[in-house]
Formats: sequence, structure tokens, C-alpha cells
Amino acid sequence: MGIASLILLVALLGGLPSTCLGQPPGESAAPLVEAAFQQSMEQWAYRQFWTLWESGTSDSKFSVTREEFTEQMERGQSRAATGRRVEEARVTLTSPDTALVQARLGLEDPGSSSVRSLVRTFVFRYEDGRWRPQLSDFLGLAAYSLPQPTYLPGTVPIPCCPPRPLPKR
Repeated sequence: MGIASLILLVALLGGLPSTCLGQPPGESAAPLVEAAFQQSMEQWAYRQFWTLWESGTSDSKFSVTREEFTEQMERGQSRAATGRRVEEARVTLTSPDTALVQARLGLEDPGSSSVRSLVRTFVFRYEDGRWRPQLSDFLGLAAYSLPQPTYLPGTVPIPCCPPRPLPKR
């Protein structure tokens, strides 16, 4: 009996996980998808755009070059907020090789340093033995413009901190 036949026999008997044979993992994939998502968010937060592009799905890398992706991410109107990147995440497997990650994120406007909490969904696909993000999800989020506070005519914005009383003389 050859090695290939032995591996197939052991796999059929349930001795090897499906990932050893290059097949997408089943329900146990949720922690792997979440880890891939967390890694992608870290790459975005630390401005490792080239690495984030490399980890993307093949079809998303085909639609945008590494240089275009990096340039668009650097020009982005929002970025992952320091210390509040991912507030919560939920993974849903939609097929053996596709997963959705719905996450509540902290986003920061680089111009004003204001931070907003936002819920977004990210698509991950199982390719080449790992879970990979759809890069368009990150491009869209980086291009997201955080709403700025608006004031009605004749109103005065409330400052963040109450003024201190003047010392008595």
C-alpha cells in the first residue's frame, strides 16, 4: 500500500482533519476565520498595507494592484482606532469556503481624531489553505467618511469639558 493510499484510508476513518488534505475546514473554521480577521485588522491599524494586500483573495488582488491598494489605504478618510479596533466580531460560515465576519469596529477620523463605533461585514474565502479577506471591504472602510457633527443655525456647540470657575479674590 502506497503512502497516498494510507493517507486516504486514515482520512476516511476520521484520523486526519480535512485541512491536511487541502479541503476547507467545516464548522471548526470559525476561530480560524476570526484569527484571520484580527490579523487583517492589525495589518490595517499598523499601516502594513502591502502585507494586507498579499493576504487578500486572488480575485480581489486581480482587481487592484498592490500599489493602488496601498495608495488608496494611505489616502483613506478613516482608520482603525487605536485600542478600539475590534469591539466584537461574529463569524458565519455561508459555505465550506466562504465566511462572513460581522464586526463592531472603532474608526478614527485622522483629521479630527474623533472616534466612532461602526458595524461592518467582511467577506473571507478559503484559498491556498488559509482564510483570506476580500480587499474591497478594507478599501470601502478606509474611504468611509465619518459624519461630522452639525449644528443648527443659532446654536452653540457644547464644549467637551465644562469651564473652570474663576478663583475668588
